Amino acid sequence: MPVAVEDGKLADRVAPLVKQLDAASKADRDAAEQGLVKLGAAAMVYLPADDAPVSAEAALRLKRIRKQFEQLEVEQFPAARAVTLHADQMPLDQALAEIERQTGNPLVDHRQKFGQLPGPVAITLDVQDAPFWPVLDRLLDQAMMTTYPYADTRALALVNRAPNMLPRAGRAVYWGAFRIEAVDLTSRRDLRDPSRDHFRTLIELSWEPRFRPVVVKLPRRDVRVQYDDQAERSATDRTVLEPAIGSRAKAYEFDVWLPIPPHGSRRISSLKGEFQLQIPGREADFRFKNLAGERSLEQRQAGVTVALESVVAKPVVRPAGGQPALRPWEVSLRVTFDKAGQALESHRNWTDDNPLWIETPDGQRLDPLAQTTTRQSDREFGVSFTFQREQGLDNCTLVYRTPTAIIDVVVPFELKGLELP
Repeated sequence: MPVAVEDGKLADRVAPLVKQLDAASKADRDAAEQGLVKLGAAAMVYLPADDAPVSAEAALRLKRIRKQFEQLEVEQFPAARAVTLHADQMPLDQALAEIERQTGNPLVDHRQKFGQLPGPVAITLDVQDAPFWPVLDRLLDQAMMTTYPYADTRALALVNRAPNMLPRAGRAVYWGAFRIEAVDLTSRRDLRDPSRDHFRTLIELSWEPRFRPVVVKLPRRDVRVQYDDQAERSATDRTVLEPAIGSRAKAYEFDVWLPIPPHGSRRISSLKGEFQLQIPGREADFRFKNLAGERSLEQRQAGVTVALESVVAKPVVRPAGGQPALRPWEVSLRVTFDKAGQALESHRNWTDDNPLWIETPDGQRLDPLAQTTTRQSDREFGVSFTFQREQGLDNCTLVYRTPTAIIDVVVPFELKGLELP
């Protein structure tokens, strides 16, 4: 188990252990390596860069540590974030802020955006290391609220629920960082063509808002249903459902056609299947210094390599009115993943959300005026950014933030006891 250390203090724990990797005693070097591993995958961002000037011994050990961290990150990635909250009539905004602080899941009260009156709400909850979704469901039930997962925001939007809507708690099943709920059941009988008879269910998959899945699939062929504890039957629609997921979506509803229930059936005793997702993992910053002098440089972290391919000065723009001449600069990058699956298919544009900026010598941040994807393949993409700066890019630093891996996640589910219409 990783040692419990606040993120803000991890750097202070990592630095002396990294230095100890060069200790004279092998026992001390071994102890330092074990100590770093115990800090957990969150410590990976504080390790020296791959190209840092360290000894061969330290480089070998750091490589082993990174491999362990990367494997640990993949294993822990789909796990639910835990919440500890001892709230006695705590204001809603304070409770939401505390849950966000502990889990990294951004939450926003969206009631005003919906024209709803955001009246005061007091929350009473006493939970210790409880998973995010069950805690949030209980909190929203107290507040008579629900989620709106399609708002154009990185945060999960929360709104008042409709007057007749049932409580959230007890309606869903949970698997790690995911919430699965059946939201609709509809029976259809075609009086002309019996082969078109079907029983339709709508299943909603929600994920913790810290995620931004880029591929989400439900293989309908693997969905199986039991009516009144009778024999399992397969879904009648055998295709794989793969919706287009927006980068800010927090849920999606999947339409599945099932066999018509036998006459007299009263409930679905079991409905099960599995979702398949690809999710960008931990983000990291790649920093390229002194842009006026750097060309064709590569940096690697975990499972991604970022290459600064070119920094090109464009013709000077001379504004009217005697204003200073502005020189456009075009910066081109190549980003390569060890493994990307379907995440870089041409119709997916999630990489457009990867932020990039320039830090000037006087501490200012310069954002790009435009960006263009220059190429895309199954494992890599190229992108160019246009900046404008009168003084040039001497001693400026380019910062590009990207996920360091694309992680495959399988989410099994089984819904039970659904009353038939």
